[in-house]
Amino acid sequence: MYVDADTKDAYGRRKNNRNSDELILRVYADRAPSGFTLYEDDGETLDYDSTERPIYRYRSTELKQQQIGADTVKVTIAAATNVNGSTFSGAVTTRQNNL
Repeated sequence: MYVDADTKDAYGRRKNNRNSDELILRVYADRAPSGFTLYEDDGETLDYDSTERPIYRYRSTELKQQQIGADTVKVTIAAATNVNGSTFSGAVTTRQNNL
């Protein structure tokens, strides 16, 4: 999530400024595989179909982890998939992944 100068934590303190194209993951390794889906959208736009039902444009990314050795963890970040057509305006096309 993009953190700007106005972002505050749950206690009302300002957070550090980070680049909007950076994905930060904290991996708590386990021998049992686990994962989650990251959903991203612009939080603003919404389209409608011919029956005036909303069409949500977002993208999803599958992330997985598994500890495969005493000192080795396999982390997989799949390519982002656009849902309902093209992605939202302002979506980053490349980003730094920090684990």
